[in-house]
Amino acid sequence: MRTLTVIVLGLLLPLSALRAQSDSIMSLQQCIDFAIQNSASVKNATLDEYIAEAKIKETTTIGLPQISGSAMLMTNPKLKPMFMPPAAAALFAPPGAPINMDEVVIQDNFFQTKALGDAYLSGSQILFNGSYIVGLQASRAYAELSKKNTKLSKIQVAENITKAYYMVIITQEQSKLLDANVRRIDSTRRQMTAMHQQGLIEKVDLDRIEVAYNNLIRSQENTRAFLQLGIYALKFQMGYDVNKPLQPSGSIEDIRNEALKSSANKKVDPTQRMEYSLLKTKQQLEKLSLKNQRAGYLPSLALFGNLGVTRGDLDVAKTISNEWFPYGNYGLSLSVPIFSSMGKYYKVQQLKIEMKKTENDLDAFTQAAKFQSINAEIQLKNSLNLVESEKKNVELAREIVRVSKIKMEQGVGTNLELINAETSLKEAETNYFTALYNVAIANVEYQKALGTLYNE
Repeated sequence: MRTLTVIVLGLLLPLSALRAQSDSIMSLQQCIDFAIQNSASVKNATLDEYIAEAKIKETTTIGLPQISGSAMLMTNPKLKPMFMPPAAAALFAPPGAPINMDEVVIQDNFFQTKALGDAYLSGSQILFNGSYIVGLQASRAYAELSKKNTKLSKIQVAENITKAYYMVIITQEQSKLLDANVRRIDSTRRQMTAMHQQGLIEKVDLDRIEVAYNNLIRSQENTRAFLQLGIYALKFQMGYDVNKPLQPSGSIEDIRNEALKSSANKKVDPTQRMEYSLLKTKQQLEKLSLKNQRAGYLPSLALFGNLGVTRGDLDVAKTISNEWFPYGNYGLSLSVPIFSSMGKYYKVQQLKIEMKKTENDLDAFTQAAKFQSINAEIQLKNSLNLVESEKKNVELAREIVRVSKIKMEQGVGTNLELINAETSLKEAETNYFTALYNVAIANVEYQKALGTLYNE
């Protein structure tokens, strides 16, 4: 039985390791999707959507029946004295009692009981209120604005992840080439060491190749460190556990292919940009705000009703125990604005100016979006042309290194010529990867300009 358990574990452990490894391999889209699900900014924007939905419901309840209740039990150990003019006091004074008609009469309060109780329900229902109707429309527009802000947050997350992802891809490829270069120059270094031991080359020739080798080793170490930092940065922006492995599945060909695909898209429509949509929603909210101010000129009508019981007595105990007497009323309440000292008028004028400013912002954004798309398209095409040129330079530099090495081995070339060729190759490769990253960035900026960077 124990042997069977060991065999099963032996079969399952490699499978679990393989599954964990495959889970850590992620495409660009998978990284973006993961980041959107775990991004704090997107989470908060989504919570704002929930708040906006709750705001709609809150505003809706204002127009629904409102019922409130109240109860009160009060005792007056010492009643407030009454102050009466002499003529009024004469009505309550005993017959024949003298009253000074030149002085105010002060006496005990015999109109108020020492204990009083009251309990009632009050209800109201809006029948017409212009501000309430506009408020409902504004709350829905606010909810739409929250959704668009969430979409904008997702676009920003997609932009950051794309740039970080492609930086890792490019650095990975650069690290692989540096490893190959280190192996090649190390082979040459060992050959030259043997030649020096045989007295075929001078010590200075060997020193030159050692310097070139050491410089390449440092570049290799720096690139590996930069790659590790890039992966950590990608994990951080994704909200991914930094202690878990992550391996991007893309390649540098993906960068070029995506850029070529984007450059073929020449449809420029500023209305597809989320910034334009946000401005339109802002404009809609300003129109509703103006409508709300104008609705303030309209009367409001409401239905109200009150139903309660009350009791007054000589003390609290009697107030509670004796019979309580019901009362009630209902009716219509009409409120008509008449004069507000021009306050509403000036608020309307301010809103009209704000709406004009937003209209100007829309026009300016439309022109800016067109310019951004043209500029981004030019930058993308130039970057693609440059990366092709740099790629050819790398191929030429590799050929020069190959020929220089053969010439040196055959004794018709010098190691200085080979070292210069290696230096030129390293520079060409650096320029190529820089150009490749510029293509990735230009592609992101072009897709942003077109409004196609992220689609749900």
